[in-house]
Amino acid sequence: MAETFNVERGLISQDTSQKNLSAWDSLRHLSLIVALEDEFDVSFEPEQIAIMTSFAAIMEELSKSKP
Repeated sequence: MAETFNVERGLISQDTSQKNLSAWDSLRHLSLIVALEDEFDVSFEPEQIAIMTSFAAIMEELSKSKP
């Protein structure tokens, strides 16, 4: 996430979300989704992508997508 949003790793935590990370805009959100799909060999549905607006939500969706 830090790489996608071009921020220091220390700024990313369990509490990170679109609401508190100004670099998290719609374009970077899509870049993050693509990076996650590539890295973890998963595919997210549009409904999943729409709710992946925080670190916690991303981790939850990743856990659902990987056996």
